Amino acid sequence: MRRLFFVQQYLKTIRKDLITTSVVIKQGQHYVFNQSYAFGSPSTAAGVVLGRSANGRIEWENDKGKSLKDIQSEAIEPMVAPQ
Repeated sequence: MRRLFFVQQYLKTIRKDLITTSVVIKQGQHYVFNQSYAFGSPSTAAGVVLGRSANGRIEWENDKGKSLKDIQSEAIEPMVAPQ
């Protein structure tokens, strides 16, 4: 439980900093990115956006509904030599 609290606080801190520096701005009832921002991992990005711990490889999807995990797996498959 303590680790979960730490992760949530970490994500809240990043989110607050992004709002304070206007990287993220309020638009109506939602927050939107006002400029590009590079996160250290897809999970951190998803957690900040969702406001909770998240697996970014599963949460992020392209416009066709394909997860980042599936996109990465498909990109690796041709590189794996058949046995």
